[in-house]
Amino acid sequence: TESAIMSIDGSTTNTGVAILREKDGAMFYTCAFTREKGETPVQYKVRLKRQVHDILVRNMLISKIYYEEPFVGYATAAPNLFMLRTFIEEMIVENEPQFDYLHHAEVNNKRWKKLFLAPDKCPTGTEAEKAAVRAKLETFLPFMKERTQDEVDATCLGFVACTSLNNGTDGDLESK
Repeated sequence: TESAIMSIDGSTTNTGVAILREKDGAMFYTCAFTREKGETPVQYKVRLKRQVHDILVRNMLISKIYYEEPFVGYATAAPNLFMLRTFIEEMIVENEPQFDYLHHAEVNNKRWKKLFLAPDKCPTGTEAEKAAVRAKLETFLPFMKERTQDEVDATCLGFVACTSLNNGTDGDLESK
């Protein structure tokens, strides 16, 4: 019954999605979309797009979607990550004018992690970053110990997005 945002940590094997209340970043839902055994990257993308579409159709108070800009640590994953990254924008275009109200933004993973971990410094290295983000989130939401790293990242990205929206700096979040 309240305005919400969706944040997504896209991955070729497990995508984390979080829905948070826009005014204060309170978490409504989090879920993981895991690629099934034998499912091609394209099949996974199409299934993910359908499921997110269903969520948006049933929850018209979600007006903003924040997607973590792909980090290409492995060259073999690059084609699939770049294919996956467009699914929100595609869905908005494919469902005009129904989804014209949706705002979509990509956020650099280093940027949201730095903001989430402040005043502490963001550590160096992917594994250290993941551990620091998870540890800080679990101090506030201990039940997140049971969730995937992608759900943790989506939740933290969403919290940073809500905080930025409410202090008027959300434009600084978007990747240039």
